[in-house]
Order: sequence, then C-alpha cells, then structure tokens
Amino acid sequence: IESSPAFYVAIDADGKLLMINKRMLDALGYTREEVLGKPYLDFFVPEEDQKSLGKVFETLLRSDHPTFNENNVLTKNGEKRLVEWHGRSIRDAGGALSYFFGLGIDITERRRLELSARRHTEELRRLNDELEERNRELDEFTRVASHDLQEPARKQEMFVQVLRESLGPNPD
Repeated sequence: IESSPAFYVAIDADGKLLMINKRMLDALGYTREEVLGKPYLDFFVPEEDQKSLGKVFETLLRSDHPTFNENNVLTKNGEKRLVEWHGRSIRDAGGALSYFFGLGIDITERRRLELSARRHTEELRRLNDELEERNRELDEFTRVASHDLQEPARKQEMFVQVLRESLGPNPD
C-alpha cells in the first residue's frame, strides 16, 4: 500500500483519518503526523464537495456496498486535485463498522486532457463545418465559371454553323 501509485485512506466511523499512504501524503504535501486523527472532510475536502462526499460516507456507514465517486482533495498549499475514489466498509465480526477504506486515483491531469481534447474536437468540428461550407461555395463558383467559360465557345460554334448554312457546302 505504501509504494502503490494509488491513494489509500482509512477513515473511522466519526470521519477521522486512521491511515493514509505515502503516495497520497506526497501528492498533497503533508506528513503523516500532520493529518492522522484529523476529520477527513474538514481537512482535505473543499467546502463545495463536502456535502456530496458526506453522503458517500453515510452510504459506507450504513451499507456494505462499495462506492464510487469523484471529488476534489486539497493539497497543503490549497491546490485542488480531482480524485476518483472506490470505497468499501470494513466491519468487525459483530457487524459494527470498524472503518471504511478508500482507494483513490488522481485524475486531475486525465480530466484536464479530456477537457482539452473535447475543446479541440469541437474546434475541429467547427473548422470542418466551415471547410464544407467553403467547398460548397467553391463548387457553386466552379459550376458558374465553367458555364461562363463555355459560353463563348458555344457562340463561336453557333456562328460557324450559321456561316456554313449561309455559305453552303463549298464556300469558294
């Protein structure tokens, strides 16, 4: 657990941090001594995410079903990191909650890249639509220009035909 690239936390029924692995400590900039025993929601979770994460905690308290959620966690310097969490209740032999365990993956960079890719895709769609419109305009211009360029040749052909008819088969 300590050398895993994932975040691991154990939180007691009162919401206090029991365990945190080195990877998460390093990513958030804390020492173990600074965070153990602290209320997880108040210490690590931005205010705007606390209510939704509190509901996840309630689910873990009441049920043995695993949970999945995303929420921001705060680094020591106040930066937000988006984490995908998989949670699970751990109960004693009598069925009482001992703690719940969370495995987290920092998806901050992945989400940033997804948003960037989405923006680029939208821009490419817009440019493609614009290019298709320009191609339609070019096709129309080509059709009109072709017609206009062929018109003098048609007039010459008609003139030659009129001359042949008026001069006859042997124009000597």
